[in-house]
Amino acid sequence: MNKLKKRAVALTIAGAAAAGCMVATAPAASAVGSSACYQDINNSLLHVDVGSGNVANLRNGPSTNYSVKGRVGNGKGFYAFCANKAFTWYYGEVKSGANDGKRGWIYYKGLRGNIN
Repeated sequence: MNKLKKRAVALTIAGAAAAGCMVATAPAASAVGSSACYQDINNSLLHVDVGSGNVANLRNGPSTNYSVKGRVGNGKGFYAFCANKAFTWYYGEVKSGANDGKRGWIYYKGLRGNIN
């Protein structure tokens, strides 16, 4: 190969590697806590209902794009403070189990109970 072709190949490989690194190191969505709340609810005590042996993911924000900060087992209490605009994610505090006291978001399909 002549020098020009070698340089072009090297630049192409370097560019592809850099692009791959950028994709691989793209940060997950930042934690939002209660700042993503749209509607306050009157501190409803809900329960995780995901079936025996399963868990609900407690997340840093109201979407699967946010990281999991804990897992909440079936039947555990979850004190909901608010919901996102679509009422599909609830922000609250785990009230029992290994993650007792942790706050985060749980998807509505993993919860049961009455919202006040």
